[in-house]
Amino acid sequence: MMLQAATRLHTFISMPTASRSVPDLTRAERRKLETRERLLDAALRLFMKSGYPAVSTADIADAADAGAGTFYLHFEDKSAILRALGERAVAEIIGNWRNSLTSSMTPAQIVKGLLRSAVEFWRKQPARARLLLEDGPPIKAETCVKLAQEVAAELSDAITDWSVRIEAVANLLVAMAFQLGRVVVAANGAAAQRIIEGSYDLVERALG
Repeated sequence: MMLQAATRLHTFISMPTASRSVPDLTRAERRKLETRERLLDAALRLFMKSGYPAVSTADIADAADAGAGTFYLHFEDKSAILRALGERAVAEIIGNWRNSLTSSMTPAQIVKGLLRSAVEFWRKQPARARLLLEDGPPIKAETCVKLAQEVAAELSDAITDWSVRIEAVANLLVAMAFQLGRVVVAANGAAAQRIIEGSYDLVERALG
């Protein structure tokens, strides 16, 4: 079982990033994507500087050097761009996790590694953690379900043999990542570290 998992993991971590990327874009598509990224960057700067409630979609468009109507070509409203910022954070967390994988890792270590990647992201960027986890509107249930499905797909790529249901592991992992982010935001001292290390230990014991 472990040999099969290690072989599949070696294939997963050796796969070139380009193989997971989108096809080549046309010039118009590239410009649209660049505008979207400018809007996201502007929104992140403004939200962290002034707070989510104080920023309008017009403020974001202006900071991105885009027309007010351009915003709505990319995002339905202000909460939609915050969700997109959350998706960008998740992509960074998963990317960091992929880079940390080795073929000698057990399934428990792989899962713990993903949780650790989330915690380290929150620790290095507490302002983003506060924005995404506390300052904006509550995270919707469907967002959590979708994220858990994406995490389950990532774990399926990394591990072939499971003794428990992967969907259950992914849902628990997402909930723990959100909660540990709030722990990091609330207190980053010894008490927070005990909670975080205890969570890592819980995951490894449950899946080890």
